[in-house]
Amino acid sequence: MLRAVATLCCLMAALSACVSRQGVETRPGAPDAPVVDLNTITAKDIIAAAAATTEQKAEALAQAATVVFDPQNPPPELFIATKIDIQEFIRKLDTLIRSKNYPDWVKLLSKDYLEHISSETFLRSMSQQPRLKSQKIVLQSNRDYFMQVVVPSRANDRADDIEFVTLTRVKVYTVNDKGQKLRLYTLDKTPESWEIVN
Repeated sequence: MLRAVATLCCLMAALSACVSRQGVETRPGAPDAPVVDLNTITAKDIIAAAAATTEQKAEALAQAATVVFDPQNPPPELFIATKIDIQEFIRKLDTLIRSKNYPDWVKLLSKDYLEHISSETFLRSMSQQPRLKSQKIVLQSNRDYFMQVVVPSRANDRADDIEFVTLTRVKVYTVNDKGQKLRLYTLDKTPESWEIVN
């Protein structure tokens, strides 16, 4: 059952079922946008949505902006499903990082984030980090950033906690040996998986 509810896309694809059950209630300023209460989504909706096509999932993501959602108080089933999905994503990401698989790692970055880490300003700033500076390493590209910063610092990461920013954007945290909660990534939901935006 948990595997069936483990993708946030499936949950959002279930919005259509809720809209048809509730009728169409609109949010002021968006007369054609159905407003859906996430607490009305059932496990049956989620399981049925698991068979949704990529196009249907993309449409559900587009509808997410119309959903009534309090990121401070997500429905428990949504929180659990999203955390499981993200933990699986982080495990796959960790495998890429440990194997120094730059081509597949870069595919998981948002366009804006890739542009950011490729900028001269960012690379120059990162090159001033004490470890790199002491070893006289100067980053010239996002590939250098991956090999010299991401691989040494992000291998063996794990997702211990998550925090919703919006329905489709989530902050991911790890907890270190001292019990400190440290942010690993900010992720955006895509029709197929997640992408790193920060």
